[in-house]
Parts: sequence; structure tokens; C-alpha cells
Amino acid sequence: MLIASLLRASQRSLRSARQSPARLLSALGESSSAAGSAAPPVAAAAAAAARPATARPQSVATPLVPRPTKLMQLAGVACVGAGLLAGLFYLDDNATRIVNAFSATTRPQLATNVRRRQLTTQIQALVQPTLQQKDPKGEVHFYGVIAGLAGSGKTTAVREALTEYSFSSRGVFYFHAPAAPEELMPQLALAVSPVQDHLDIIGRLKQLLVHHKTEAPAAAWARLQKELASAADQYYGEHGYAPTLVLDGVDGVAARDPAMFASLQDFATMEAVRGGLRVVFVVSTDGAAMPLIRAAQSSSSRALFVEVDDLSDADARSYLYSKGVGYQLADKAVKDVTGGRLHLLAQYQRSLELSRKDNFGDALDNNAAAALKAAGMEATHPFLKALATKGSMQRAAAYNTGLTEEQLSALIAAKVVAVSVSGALSPYSRAVQTHILAST
Repeated sequence: MLIASLLRASQRSLRSARQSPARLLSALGESSSAAGSAAPPVAAAAAAAARPATARPQSVATPLVPRPTKLMQLAGVACVGAGLLAGLFYLDDNATRIVNAFSATTRPQLATNVRRRQLTTQIQALVQPTLQQKDPKGEVHFYGVIAGLAGSGKTTAVREALTEYSFSSRGVFYFHAPAAPEELMPQLALAVSPVQDHLDIIGRLKQLLVHHKTEAPAAAWARLQKELASAADQYYGEHGYAPTLVLDGVDGVAARDPAMFASLQDFATMEAVRGGLRVVFVVSTDGAAMPLIRAAQSSSSRALFVEVDDLSDADARSYLYSKGVGYQLADKAVKDVTGGRLHLLAQYQRSLELSRKDNFGDALDNNAAAALKAAGMEATHPFLKALATKGSMQRAAAYNTGLTEEQLSALIAAKVVAVSVSGALSPYSRAVQTHILAST
């Protein structure tokens, strides 16, 4: 009887606990307790019957959701990736890359072995802020202009100054501008923010976009100005002085796009005023940039000039000697033909190598005669005679000889007369001077 009663109670408990594991465990516990205490079977059955029956829950229908396909998953990943890449592209700036470029030691290739100690020292003092006297805030408020006649060796002098091993060119970045103005900003942007890490995906993407010129020139220059200024501030904070950007060959930009050069000059002036990036232009005194520099009075007041003159006759002769030119030929060439004009010295040396005949002076003499004809003046004019005899004149003295402003402009344009940074007038070359003297 006892065993049959226990079996019936267990069956009822199992039926009521079938909906929940917890109720099942409770039912098994009660059966064990009833067996251990030897409770009367009638009382156990009554207690089991007294438990309220639990209603069976109704199943709820779940709405059907379409499972994403592989194409949908790939599209979602692509959208998220594109968003992240776009965010990184617009949040990323080139300031750190530019700072790294300024921090690297500049060693442009040196084209010749000409050494001009005094000029080298002047250029180094112009481009290296640590060599300048500073105000209490450690700032130097000017931009630089290295000027000289075409062929006088400006680029050679700058490269000589930067490559001298006793001079630390850290903080100085040298850039030779392309002839086409539309190429200036893309090439400058690529040069000052090089991507050196192959993992720098954003940097390489920016380089690709700049290389293909997808950005308008004005927008590219506006962005680059901000990046250069930001990099200069960051460099100043790390090193205690502002970096320098040397822009060589900008006469081509000034000739083809004066507005672009004016924008460069405005940027150089603003940076000079705030003690930020120092910009140094390398220009020809007879080129298109110098008149623009002189015309901008507020800007030129911030300009500090270093003039590149011709080599002395002694240095010019030594140069030709070092190139294998005989002493007599070198002395005559310097005296009557080339003077100390570096590019004429190089052309003379090459002409001897090619023809083995000393006919270079005749060619330059013909050029001088053609230049005088283009200017519409005779070599016997009092101004030209005085200029060839003295070697240099001021404008006031030139006008006293009966020379007009229009005539002087024509002589300058025809490369008969050269104008120095200080405004002094001189024969454009030794060949022109010799031709005038021989004609009087």
C-alpha cells in the first residue's frame, strides 16, 4: 500500500511539473521527503491534490525576419569602411609629416666645386634661424630674398651653403619650383609631406589624389598654407626656433602667374609677422619676381636681401684652371669675355672641349651687338661709354648723361644693362663691356 501510494503521488507531481524543470526538481524533492518520513499515504495524496494546477502557457508567434545575404553583408562592411576612411582622411593632417621633413638634414646635390666663403656665411645666416639675433620671444620677423643676375650662381651658392658639413641644415627645407605654375602646389605638397611608412595608407591616398591634381590649385594652396603654418608651430615647440622653407626658381612662377607669386609673398609676410615659418626666395635681379617684390612695399619692408655677385676675376681664373683650361686662354677669357659670370665660365669651358677653338668670345660679341640693336642704341652713347669705363653707375648719374627712362628700360630688357639689388647699374656681362669699349 505504501509503495503504491508513493508511485501515484510521484506521477501527479511529474505531470504538474512537466512545464518547468524547477517544478520537476521540487516534485522529486517532495517524493523523497515523503519516503524518508513515512507519512501516511492519504495525507500525502491530499497534499498533492491540493496544489493548484498551473496553466500551460500559450506559444507566441514570432515575426519572420529575412536573413541577410552575403551581398548585403559585404555592402554593409564596405559602407562602414568607407565612412571610417573618409573620417580619417579629413581628420588627418600633414603637419607631422612636414615636421619630419624639416627635421631631416637637407643635402641638395652640389653642381660645382666653387667656394665663396663670405657669401656662404651670409646665406647660412639667412636660412638658419639659430644663427640670427632674436627678440625676447625668440622670433625673427623677416623673410629672405637671395638675388643675383641670371647665371651668377645663386642656386650653386645656396646648395653650397646647405651642403657644407660644418653647417647643420636641420630645420631648412630646399625646394626648386617647377617652371609651370600649375605644377607648383602639387609638387610642393608632395615634397614637404613625404610618406615614408608603407603603413601610412591615408598619406599615400592623399599623395595619389594630389598627384592626379584632383584638388583645385586655390584650395590646395589654402590647405597647404595651414599645414605649413601648423608644422612650423609644432617644430618651434619641439626645437625652440622656427624652420625655413627655401623656394628656388620662382621667377618662372612670377612670369607666368603673378597672382600665384603674390600669394606666396603674402604667405611669407604673414609668417614673418607672426614669427612662424621663414620663407626664403631665390630670384634673379633681372627676372620677373624682383619687380613684384619691390612693388609690394608692405611686403618688401619684411624682406632681408642677400645679393649673389659674380666671381672675382681671380676666382674665375682659378675656376677655369681647375677645369683644365690653359693659363693664357683662361686669363684672356676672364678679362674680355666671361668675367666672373659662372654660367659663362662653364659655357666657355664646354665650348673648348667641343670645338677646340677659342671662338666663344666672338659669339658673345655678336650677342652684345644684337642686344644694343634691340635696345635701339649705339655703343657710342655717352651713358654706355661712361658705364663701360666706370663699371657701375647710379641711376641719377645715368640720367645726367642724357639717358631717358624709356631708354634705360630698353637696355635692361635687352640685357645690355644689369640692375643690382641696391639699384646700381652695370654692364650686363664682361662681353657687353668689352664690346662697348671696343666701339668707342
